[in-house]
Amino acid sequence: MAVIRWGLLALLLLQQLSEIRSLTGHVCTHWRSTSVMVYTKATKQQTQRYTTGCGFWGWGTCTRYRYTISYYNKAVYKLQYNLAQACCQGWKQTGSTCNTPFCSRGCVHGSCTAPNLCTCTRGYIGTRCHADINECTGYHGCQHNCVNTAGSYRCTCRTGYVLSGTKNCNDINECTGSHGCQHNCVNTAGSYRCTCRTGYVLSGTKNCNDIDECSTNKGGCSQVCSNIRGSYRCSCNVGYALQADRHLCRDIDECSTGNGGCAHNCTNTVGSFFCTCRTGFVLDGNGLTCSEHDECLTSHHGCEQKCNNLLESYYCSCNKGYVLAANKKLCNDVDECSNGTHACEHNCHNTRGSYTCLCRNGYELAYDGRGCTDADECSNGTHACEHNCHNTRGSYTCSCRNGYELASDGRGCTDVDECSNGTHACDHNCHNTRGSYTCSCRNGYELASDGRGCIDVDECSNRTHACDHNCHNTHGSYMCSCRNGYELASDGRECTDADECSNGTHVCEHNCHNTRGSYTCSCRNGYELASDGHGCTGQRMETAKETASEEQSTGAPLGLIIGVIFAVIVAVVLIAISVFFVCRHKRNIVRRPRTECYSAPTATQSQDYNNVTYENTEFLLASKHRTGKNRDGRQHTGPWTVQTDTTNASNPDKPYEGILVKDGEEQSAYTKLSFRGEVPAPIGEYQTLSAYQRRAQQNDYEYSA
Repeated sequence: MAVIRWGLLALLLLQQLSEIRSLTGHVCTHWRSTSVMVYTKATKQQTQRYTTGCGFWGWGTCTRYRYTISYYNKAVYKLQYNLAQACCQGWKQTGSTCNTPFCSRGCVHGSCTAPNLCTCTRGYIGTRCHADINECTGYHGCQHNCVNTAGSYRCTCRTGYVLSGTKNCNDINECTGSHGCQHNCVNTAGSYRCTCRTGYVLSGTKNCNDIDECSTNKGGCSQVCSNIRGSYRCSCNVGYALQADRHLCRDIDECSTGNGGCAHNCTNTVGSFFCTCRTGFVLDGNGLTCSEHDECLTSHHGCEQKCNNLLESYYCSCNKGYVLAANKKLCNDVDECSNGTHACEHNCHNTRGSYTCLCRNGYELAYDGRGCTDADECSNGTHACEHNCHNTRGSYTCSCRNGYELASDGRGCTDVDECSNGTHACDHNCHNTRGSYTCSCRNGYELASDGRGCIDVDECSNRTHACDHNCHNTHGSYMCSCRNGYELASDGRECTDADECSNGTHVCEHNCHNTRGSYTCSCRNGYELASDGHGCTGQRMETAKETASEEQSTGAPLGLIIGVIFAVIVAVVLIAISVFFVCRHKRNIVRRPRTECYSAPTATQSQDYNNVTYENTEFLLASKHRTGKNRDGRQHTGPWTVQTDTTNASNPDKPYEGILVKDGEEQSAYTKLSFRGEVPAPIGEYQTLSAYQRRAQQNDYEYSA
């Protein structure tokens, strides 16, 4: 026997060593204990009640008590230790090896390369590779601006530049497109500027106004300066001629041409000339001719204006603009405006001896005093335009800058509300400003580089979301989800632990213990957890306690009938007693199920409760049909079963089925509980027995024979 025992131990040790060698890599061994149920013989002393005949001639029935000893198999649990192997801490099993490192907190943006050591992907740092590196704080290579992104960065350019490649910025030539300059556009680095042609000055940033060169030192003209649009023109007074430089005036020598019209002598002066006569002549009134003795020199002879000498006479004449009156002396004013001899282009205003010319609104008098030239109100600043002025012949028109419209008076400019009239180009929201508008985006979007469009903000990538676990970007927003073992809170952001044990989603065969994000399973005493971590293997059988069957018998005294007188009375009594016992026997049959007598199992019997036999025991099968409520309040229709503290995990509405055992010696109700088939826990004390006891006493069970 000792050899066989040592051989079995050696075989068990070799089996354990072979199991240890089944894993390779970072493998650690440990001792594992298991609970093994064995049976031992036990005895039990009981008091047995029985009846016997007593009294006169044994006609009576007496109850007596005696001690009995019964034997039964008692289940005992012992611990058995075995060597087991598992991956060392920080390593997890992959196939038959333990070479895969394990990081308990996980690696967000990287991989686990050693126990609790993460190797991060480019752009992330931290023990879990969870922190983004801000490349913009160091050397990033962007020519202008650097914008940090999740795990990387991107380059942007300042206004007036466009990105070339990924880092460089090229200047945008705004002058090739719609720049808005009235005259010339000059491109600059990152922008542009407007310039005006010669003779104009920049007004604001884009418009050009005419320069009045004559307002400053007469534009360099020596005598007369006349401003024209975009330039000016110099001219000279009578008796002067403009030189080649177009600015200076030189004196004209009238005497050099035709003697200046003088009859005798011509003398040039600066800007003019005069005539003189030779001796014996006097200069005539026209200043040119010479006459012999002039009577008018000594007397005016009553002429109002001019006295003209004649040979031995004279006559009166009038200056230009006058006409000689009928008396040949006086001079009357000539109304050139009325007789149409004036040279005014527009309006004529008569004056004594002459007339003056006036121009209509929008015109100004020419330098000759007769003609009318268009007045450029836009240049001379006499216009009333709020924004832009455009000169027209005799008047001007007004226009407004972009973003404005002309008021009803044709002069003022009112702001155009592009947001109201639908001319804006905003994707989402439009905000009117004076002369323009700005765009904004709804929550979850950001303004595009053109200032008009809206692009979706990926809150999940830029880490602006509020999700506890997982973030899923949506158009204009985002949604949150939780990892396995968690459920989304009512705020849609946080994740709370899902109690799989309470909500019935676990797959534990026996006991469930909730953990954060998951759950663990355990088994009742006598079972061990299966390799899948959920099922339970092994079973425990509790031997039903032996009970002495209740023996109750009533004696029907059949003594010798003495006397013929009592014969009839005895016969009636016997018939009554027989009827009484027959009725009692039938009532017991209706109340109790069919009884079976079995022998107690031996210690080597398997735990098959369908085949276990018990000695001196009556069984009440609890598979009867009734309709009512279980102990937990649920309505139950179907097989009546005994419900223990353990719920059937595969079908909570169907507790485990068992039997009620009645102790024959104690003559009590059905107080013992045993199970058939699968046993949910080692047989112990059940608080529900008293309820079933009362039902048995009250004959609640319905059954078929």
